[in-house]
Amino acid sequence: MKFVTFSAGSLVLNKVSKNLTKVAKKSLAFEEVNNWNFNELAQVAPEECALILQEFVLSNTGFGWWAWKPLLIDIEMQRASENDLILYMDAGNTFKKNLNLKEFTTSLELSKKYFDLVVTTVDGAGTRQFGSEEFKWTKPDVLNLLKKIEDQKTSQYAASWILIRKNKQTCSLIREWKELSFANKFENINENYGHAQKLNSHIAHRHDQSLFSVALKNSELVSKNKNRELEVAQNLLSSNIEVSRNRTPFDFKSSNLIILKIKQIFYYSYILENKIKKYKSYRKIIVLFYRLLKNS
Repeated sequence: MKFVTFSAGSLVLNKVSKNLTKVAKKSLAFEEVNNWNFNELAQVAPEECALILQEFVLSNTGFGWWAWKPLLIDIEMQRASENDLILYMDAGNTFKKNLNLKEFTTSLELSKKYFDLVVTTVDGAGTRQFGSEEFKWTKPDVLNLLKKIEDQKTSQYAASWILIRKNKQTCSLIREWKELSFANKFENINENYGHAQKLNSHIAHRHDQSLFSVALKNSELVSKNKNRELEVAQNLLSSNIEVSRNRTPFDFKSSNLIILKIKQIFYYSYILENKIKKYKSYRKIIVLFYRLLKNS
Protein backbone atom coordinates (compact mmCIF):
# COMPACT_ATOMS: atom_id res chain seq x y z
CA MET A 1 0.00 0.00 0.00
CA LYS A 2 1.38 3.41 -1.04
CA PHE A 3 0.80 6.97 0.11
CA VAL A 4 1.41 9.71 -2.50
CA THR A 5 1.39 13.52 -2.42
CA PHE A 6 2.93 16.38 -4.41
CA SER A 7 4.11 19.91 -3.69
CA ALA A 8 5.42 22.66 -5.97
CA GLY A 9 5.37 26.42 -6.28
CA SER A 10 4.94 27.29 -2.61
CA LEU A 11 7.11 27.13 0.49
CA VAL A 12 3.92 26.64 2.51
CA LEU A 13 2.86 23.62 0.43
CA ASN A 14 6.36 22.16 0.71
CA LYS A 15 6.16 22.46 4.47
CA VAL A 16 2.66 21.02 4.87
CA SER A 17 3.43 18.15 2.48
CA LYS A 18 6.38 17.19 4.68
CA ASN A 19 4.11 17.21 7.72
CA LEU A 20 1.55 15.16 5.79
CA THR A 21 4.07 12.47 4.82
CA LYS A 22 5.44 12.45 8.36
CA VAL A 23 2.00 11.52 9.73
CA ALA A 24 1.52 8.94 6.94
CA LYS A 25 4.80 7.25 7.90
CA LYS A 26 3.94 7.41 11.59
CA SER A 27 0.61 5.68 10.97
CA LEU A 28 2.50 2.53 9.83
CA ALA A 29 -0.38 1.90 7.40
CA PHE A 30 1.79 2.24 4.27
CA GLU A 31 4.73 0.24 2.92
CA GLU A 32 5.79 3.23 0.80
CA VAL A 33 5.36 7.00 1.30
CA ASN A 34 6.19 9.28 -1.66
CA ASN A 35 6.28 13.08 -1.54
CA TRP A 36 6.97 14.24 -5.11
CA ASN A 37 8.18 17.65 -6.29
CA PHE A 38 8.14 19.03 -9.82
CA ASN A 39 11.85 18.45 -10.41
CA GLU A 40 11.39 14.73 -9.69
CA LEU A 41 8.29 14.55 -11.87
CA ALA A 42 10.13 16.23 -14.77
CA GLN A 43 12.86 13.61 -14.65
CA VAL A 44 10.28 10.85 -15.15
CA ALA A 45 7.95 12.67 -17.60
CA PRO A 46 10.01 15.46 -19.23
CA GLU A 47 7.74 16.09 -22.24
CA GLU A 48 4.53 16.40 -20.22
CA CYS A 49 6.24 18.59 -17.63
CA ALA A 50 7.59 20.88 -20.35
CA LEU A 51 4.00 21.38 -21.52
CA ILE A 52 2.91 22.08 -17.93
CA LEU A 53 5.70 24.66 -17.53
CA GLN A 54 4.68 26.32 -20.78
CA GLU A 55 1.12 26.60 -19.46
CA PHE A 56 2.42 27.74 -16.04
CA VAL A 57 4.03 30.76 -17.73
CA LEU A 58 0.57 31.80 -18.97
CA SER A 59 -1.20 31.03 -15.67
CA ASN A 60 0.24 29.85 -12.36
CA THR A 61 -3.15 28.58 -11.14
CA GLY A 62 -2.62 25.10 -9.72
CA PHE A 63 0.94 25.05 -11.08
CA GLY A 64 -0.43 24.48 -14.59
CA TRP A 65 -4.13 23.90 -13.81
CA TRP A 66 -3.32 20.79 -11.68
CA ALA A 67 -2.55 18.80 -14.87
CA TRP A 68 0.39 17.25 -12.99
CA LYS A 69 -2.05 15.33 -10.72
CA PRO A 70 -3.36 12.68 -13.16
CA LEU A 71 0.16 12.49 -14.63
CA LEU A 72 1.64 11.73 -11.21
CA ILE A 73 -1.03 9.19 -10.26
CA ASP A 74 -0.62 7.50 -13.65
CA ILE A 75 3.13 7.13 -13.02
CA GLU A 76 2.51 5.69 -9.56
CA MET A 77 -0.06 3.26 -11.00
CA GLN A 78 2.45 2.08 -13.60
CA ARG A 79 5.03 1.47 -10.87
CA ALA A 80 2.60 -0.37 -8.58
CA SER A 81 1.99 -4.10 -8.62
CA GLU A 82 -1.40 -5.50 -9.66
CA ASN A 83 -4.03 -5.00 -6.89
CA ASP A 84 -1.78 -2.60 -4.94
CA LEU A 85 -3.63 0.23 -3.15
CA ILE A 86 -2.58 3.87 -3.54
CA LEU A 87 -3.86 6.72 -1.39
CA TYR A 88 -3.27 10.06 -3.11
CA MET A 89 -3.80 13.27 -1.10
CA ASP A 90 -3.36 16.92 -2.12
CA ALA A 91 -0.57 18.57 -0.14
CA GLY A 92 -3.10 21.15 1.11
CA ASN A 93 -4.94 18.38 2.95
CA THR A 94 -4.03 17.19 6.42
CA PHE A 95 -4.81 14.25 8.63
CA LYS A 96 -6.93 15.51 11.50
CA LYS A 97 -5.08 16.26 14.71
CA ASN A 98 -7.12 13.65 16.55
CA LEU A 99 -6.44 11.04 13.85
CA ASN A 100 -8.14 7.82 14.82
CA LEU A 101 -5.60 5.25 13.65
CA LYS A 102 -7.99 2.35 14.23
CA GLU A 103 -10.71 3.92 12.05
CA PHE A 104 -8.17 4.95 9.44
CA THR A 105 -6.57 1.51 9.11
CA THR A 106 -10.03 -0.14 9.16
CA SER A 107 -11.08 1.97 6.16
CA LEU A 108 -7.89 0.98 4.31
CA GLU A 109 -8.43 -2.71 5.09
CA LEU A 110 -12.06 -2.53 3.92
CA SER A 111 -10.89 -0.91 0.71
CA LYS A 112 -8.14 -3.48 0.24
CA LYS A 113 -10.68 -6.27 0.57
CA TYR A 114 -13.68 -4.96 -1.37
CA PHE A 115 -13.06 -1.94 -3.60
CA ASP A 116 -11.26 -0.68 -6.68
CA LEU A 117 -11.83 2.97 -5.83
CA VAL A 118 -12.91 5.04 -2.81
CA VAL A 119 -13.77 8.72 -3.35
CA THR A 120 -16.38 11.14 -2.04
CA THR A 121 -18.57 13.75 -3.65
CA VAL A 122 -17.61 17.38 -3.19
CA ASP A 123 -18.25 19.14 0.09
CA GLY A 124 -17.27 22.67 1.04
CA ALA A 125 -18.52 26.19 1.62
CA GLY A 126 -19.30 26.69 -2.07
CA THR A 127 -21.21 23.44 -2.53
CA ARG A 128 -23.07 23.85 0.75
CA GLN A 129 -24.20 27.29 -0.45
CA PHE A 130 -24.90 26.57 -4.13
CA GLY A 131 -25.23 22.78 -4.37
CA SER A 132 -22.84 20.11 -5.61
CA GLU A 133 -24.35 19.27 -9.02
CA GLU A 134 -21.85 18.69 -11.82
CA PHE A 135 -23.28 21.37 -14.16
CA LYS A 136 -22.56 24.05 -11.54
CA TRP A 137 -18.85 23.16 -11.23
CA THR A 138 -17.86 22.01 -14.73
CA LYS A 139 -17.69 24.22 -17.82
CA PRO A 140 -20.14 23.38 -20.64
CA ASP A 141 -17.63 21.92 -23.14
CA VAL A 142 -16.44 19.38 -20.56
CA LEU A 143 -19.96 18.76 -19.28
CA ASN A 144 -20.95 17.68 -22.78
CA LEU A 145 -18.41 14.85 -22.60
CA LEU A 146 -20.66 12.98 -20.15
CA LYS A 147 -22.25 9.91 -21.75
CA LYS A 148 -25.44 10.23 -19.72
CA ILE A 149 -27.15 13.61 -19.64
CA GLU A 150 -28.65 12.82 -16.21
CA ASP A 151 -25.10 12.73 -14.75
CA GLN A 152 -24.94 16.50 -15.23
CA LYS A 153 -27.31 16.85 -12.28
CA THR A 154 -25.56 14.39 -9.95
CA SER A 155 -22.96 15.54 -7.41
CA GLN A 156 -19.42 16.12 -8.60
CA TYR A 157 -16.77 13.69 -7.36
CA ALA A 158 -13.89 15.17 -5.38
CA ALA A 159 -10.26 14.70 -6.41
CA SER A 160 -8.52 16.13 -3.34
CA TRP A 161 -7.94 12.57 -2.09
CA ILE A 162 -8.35 9.30 -3.96
CA LEU A 163 -7.90 5.74 -2.75
CA ILE A 164 -7.40 3.48 -5.75
CA ARG A 165 -6.49 -0.13 -6.47
CA LYS A 166 -4.38 -0.93 -9.51
CA ASN A 167 -6.20 -3.04 -12.08
CA LYS A 168 -7.20 -2.77 -15.74
CA GLN A 169 -10.28 -0.62 -15.10
CA THR A 170 -8.66 1.86 -12.71
CA CYS A 171 -5.57 2.24 -14.93
CA SER A 172 -7.91 3.03 -17.82
CA LEU A 173 -9.73 5.64 -15.68
CA ILE A 174 -6.50 7.44 -14.72
CA ARG A 175 -5.22 7.39 -18.32
CA GLU A 176 -8.52 8.89 -19.50
CA TRP A 177 -8.25 11.59 -16.82
CA LYS A 178 -4.69 12.39 -17.91
CA GLU A 179 -5.60 12.51 -21.62
CA LEU A 180 -8.56 14.80 -20.92
CA SER A 181 -6.27 17.11 -18.91
CA PHE A 182 -3.60 17.48 -21.60
CA ALA A 183 -5.94 17.47 -24.62
CA ASN A 184 -6.10 20.48 -26.97
CA LYS A 185 -3.40 22.45 -25.17
CA PHE A 186 -5.16 22.15 -21.79
CA GLU A 187 -8.49 23.45 -23.15
CA ASN A 188 -10.51 21.03 -21.01
CA ILE A 189 -8.73 21.79 -17.74
CA ASN A 190 -8.16 25.55 -18.03
CA GLU A 191 -10.65 28.39 -17.55
CA ASN A 192 -11.11 29.19 -21.23
CA TYR A 193 -14.82 28.88 -22.03
CA GLY A 194 -14.34 29.41 -25.77
CA HIS A 195 -17.61 29.80 -27.64
CA ALA A 196 -19.62 27.67 -25.22
CA GLN A 197 -22.66 29.28 -23.66
CA LYS A 198 -22.02 29.85 -19.96
CA LEU A 199 -25.18 28.90 -18.10
CA ASN A 200 -26.56 31.24 -15.43
CA SER A 201 -26.55 28.30 -12.99
CA HIS A 202 -22.84 27.62 -13.61
CA ILE A 203 -20.56 28.87 -10.82
CA ALA A 204 -16.97 27.82 -11.60
CA HIS A 205 -14.87 25.21 -13.39
CA ARG A 206 -12.99 22.89 -11.00
CA HIS A 207 -10.18 21.97 -13.42
CA ASP A 208 -8.65 18.57 -12.54
CA GLN A 209 -11.60 17.70 -10.31
CA SER A 210 -14.16 18.38 -13.06
CA LEU A 211 -12.27 16.13 -15.48
CA PHE A 212 -11.83 13.38 -12.88
CA SER A 213 -15.54 13.47 -12.07
CA VAL A 214 -16.55 13.28 -15.75
CA ALA A 215 -14.09 10.43 -16.45
CA LEU A 216 -15.32 8.52 -13.39
CA LYS A 217 -19.02 8.96 -14.26
CA ASN A 218 -18.29 7.69 -17.77
CA SER A 219 -16.62 4.57 -16.38
CA GLU A 220 -18.28 1.47 -14.89
CA LEU A 221 -16.53 1.94 -11.54
CA VAL A 222 -19.30 4.05 -9.96
CA SER A 223 -22.09 1.47 -10.16
CA LYS A 224 -19.68 -1.36 -9.35
CA ASN A 225 -18.68 0.26 -6.06
CA LYS A 226 -22.10 1.14 -4.59
CA ASN A 227 -22.67 -0.82 -1.40
CA ARG A 228 -22.77 -0.48 2.36
CA GLU A 229 -19.10 -1.33 2.93
CA LEU A 230 -18.07 1.44 0.54
CA GLU A 231 -20.12 3.97 2.48
CA VAL A 232 -18.41 2.86 5.71
CA ALA A 233 -14.95 3.19 4.12
CA GLN A 234 -15.81 6.64 2.73
CA ASN A 235 -17.06 7.88 6.10
CA LEU A 236 -14.08 6.51 8.03
CA LEU A 237 -11.58 8.08 5.62
CA SER A 238 -13.46 11.39 5.38
CA SER A 239 -13.70 11.69 9.16
CA ASN A 240 -9.89 11.53 9.43
CA ILE A 241 -8.92 13.77 6.50
CA GLU A 242 -9.25 17.55 6.55
CA VAL A 243 -9.58 18.87 3.00
CA SER A 244 -8.23 22.26 1.98
CA ARG A 245 -7.29 23.52 -1.49
CA ASN A 246 -5.66 26.72 -0.29
CA ARG A 247 -2.59 26.63 1.98
CA THR A 248 -1.08 30.08 1.73
CA PRO A 249 -0.11 32.53 4.49
CA PHE A 250 -2.39 35.18 3.00
CA ASP A 251 -6.16 35.25 2.63
CA PHE A 252 -7.10 36.19 -0.96
CA LYS A 253 -10.84 36.42 -0.30
CA SER A 254 -11.47 40.14 -0.56
CA SER A 255 -14.04 42.22 -2.43
CA ASN A 256 -11.69 45.22 -2.45
CA LEU A 257 -9.51 45.01 -5.59
CA ILE A 258 -6.73 47.25 -4.21
CA ILE A 259 -6.42 45.23 -0.99
CA LEU A 260 -6.47 42.02 -3.02
CA LYS A 261 -3.62 43.24 -5.28
CA ILE A 262 -1.53 44.31 -2.26
CA LYS A 263 -1.98 40.87 -0.72
CA GLN A 264 -0.96 39.26 -4.00
CA ILE A 265 2.21 41.39 -4.22
CA PHE A 266 3.20 40.39 -0.68
CA TYR A 267 2.44 36.75 -1.38
CA TYR A 268 4.43 36.52 -4.62
CA SER A 269 7.33 38.41 -3.03
CA TYR A 270 7.24 35.80 -0.26
CA ILE A 271 7.25 32.98 -2.84
CA LEU A 272 10.01 34.59 -4.97
CA GLU A 273 12.32 34.98 -1.98
CA ASN A 274 12.15 31.23 -1.36
CA LYS A 275 12.21 30.21 -5.04
CA ILE A 276 15.58 31.93 -5.57
CA LYS A 277 17.08 29.41 -3.15
CA LYS A 278 15.79 26.61 -5.35
CA TYR A 279 17.14 28.04 -8.61
CA LYS A 280 19.74 25.32 -9.12
CA SER A 281 17.24 22.49 -8.78
CA TYR A 282 14.86 24.11 -11.28
CA ARG A 283 17.59 25.15 -13.75
CA LYS A 284 17.67 21.69 -15.35
CA ILE A 285 13.93 21.83 -15.99
CA ILE A 286 14.19 25.30 -17.57
CA VAL A 287 17.02 24.14 -19.87
CA LEU A 288 15.01 21.06 -20.86
CA PHE A 289 11.94 23.21 -21.47
CA TYR A 290 13.97 25.56 -23.71
CA ARG A 291 15.41 22.66 -25.74
CA LEU A 292 11.99 21.11 -26.30
CA LEU A 293 10.58 24.44 -27.49
CA LYS A 294 13.56 24.96 -29.77
CA ASN A 295 13.11 21.54 -31.37
CA SER A 296 9.31 21.73 -31.68
